[in-house]
Amino acid sequence: MKNLLLLLALTTTSLLNAQTSKLEGSWSSYDNTSYITTISVSEFTGLINEVYSYSSYENDGVTESIIKQSGGVLKTKYSFDERNWNITSKFVVINDTLMKRVMTGSYNNVLLYNKINKQTNK
Repeated sequence: MKNLLLLLALTTTSLLNAQTSKLEGSWSSYDNTSYITTISVSEFTGLINEVYSYSSYENDGVTESIIKQSGGVLKTKYSFDERNWNITSKFVVINDTLMKRVMTGSYNNVLLYNKINKQTNK
């Protein structure tokens, strides 16, 4: 029974890490918002440990706080103090090169991102 539980735990962890690694890398938005988002995965835990977004239009960047990550879905939040904005984002992997971001809060929008590259920590 212990071996079965251990096998189940290892399989679940491997599947979650495989989905998380699909989010890893730098992504560029398709539309005229000019967002670049970089998602980093810890080599020790296999979990996402940083999300950084930069807008060349606004000439500003922000590190987003991770709320939840599960499989191919990531939820973050961040604030733009100078605009008094609070935004929650949900990132969903569509395939290996396409990701959707649903933004809600002070600003509501849906963005599609194309993968620029996959980060490597080696």
